[in-house]
Amino acid sequence: MKIATLGLDIQPGKSKYSCECFEKLVKKFSPKKVSPYTVEFIGEDLEKADAIVFDTNRRLDFVLLDLEKIETRLSRADDERERALLVKAQGFLEKEHLLCDCDFS
Repeated sequence: MKIATLGLDIQPGKSKYSCECFEKLVKKFSPKKVSPYTVEFIGEDLEKADAIVFDTNRRLDFVLLDLEKIETRLSRADDERERALLVKAQGFLEKEHLLCDCDFS
């Protein structure tokens, strides 16, 4: 899993994750091969990330990035349903809400 970090002092690189539950399972089942979960911190490369971890003080950065993309898509949108959804998303972003916190139903 690739994790982008924004506004945090986390060095890019891979990290293996192991927890007590994992160790108990290994001890209980004695598998031939043990593969702890690995995550890769990739800095601020948001486009390649599977997940994003950020400092809440950088929240507005996400709003602005999404707003840019919405405006670009709006200029090319032909489908009325897509356009309506994009306009709704734009309204949320203009109120500085993250899209993941919004209700689109």
